[in-house]
Formats: sequence, structure tokens, C-alpha cells
Amino acid sequence: MNDDTARQDKKRRGKRWPAAPYRCGPAAVQVHVVDTATDLEAQAYHLTEQGMVLSVRQPVVPGCTLALRLRDREALPEKVLTARALDASAEADGTWRVRCAFVGSVEQRR
Repeated sequence: MNDDTARQDKKRRGKRWPAAPYRCGPAAVQVHVVDTATDLEAQAYHLTEQGMVLSVRQPVVPGCTLALRLRDREALPEKVLTARALDASAEADGTWRVRCAFVGSVEQRR
């Protein structure tokens, strides 16, 4: 691990969600960046009631609005949630880690 990676890991440790994440998979998520009308494929790794962490192939500008289309394994309808990108950091494999906060209350999202 080089000095840059160690610094990024240390910075990331300070950015934790107030609630424990749900254990989930990587799950496929379709992301529509509203501000730039860009569509991205993403993998969701951490999910809480406040937001989620995504892995995408290109950077997302912090503060932009995202429409997240969640797909269920069963024959249930897709769910689209609105979120705001909090920050984005480059990963060693060339992907970007994007923390997102959901917009609206939990009840509004159900």
C-alpha cells in the first residue's frame, strides 16, 4: 500500500454513515445523472436508510442529483429513488466510489 492509498483509506474511514449498513451484495443499479443527462451502470455495495455507496466507471460531481433505478431479483416492480452525490473518490482499479444520500424521508421512498 503506497502513501496515497493509505491517506485515502484514512480519509474514507472518517466518512461513515450514522446507521449501520444493510448487508447486501454488489447489486446492479442504473444511475441517471439528472444534472448532465448521463446514464451509468453501477454496483451498490453499502445500503442504509440514509443512502448508499456506488461503484461507477466515471466520476460523478458531488452535489449532483441522481435517479437510482433499483432492480429486484423477483418479479416486483422496479424502484426509482432520488439521491444526491456526496463525494466521489478514485479507486485503484479505475472505478469511482460515490457516496449518495437519499432525498426525502423513508416513508416517502416506500
